[in-house]
Amino acid sequence: MLVIEVAASSLTFDREVKNTLYAEHSIPETWIVDIHGQRLTRYTNPQDQAWQHEDQFDANALGKSFELQALPGVSVDLAGLFAGLQNQR
Repeated sequence: MLVIEVAASSLTFDREVKNTLYAEHSIPETWIVDIHGQRLTRYTNPQDQAWQHEDQFDANALGKSFELQALPGVSVDLAGLFAGLQNQR
């Protein structure tokens, strides 16, 4: 339903290889969390082995939240997510 990749040193591989495979296998939603870049990229709506929608959120999006497409009613607070990442730097 949801795959989350947390990338510290594997960002290119996660984005170009793994994320492509997730779309090909119709995983409904994937995230790539870039620890060093403080950015979350969300991919949704896989069709024809490619993602149809991409959202990007960074540290400037603090205070915003969004609902998981694959899990209606479940939302993520970006401030909490990025605050947790700050502790990993």
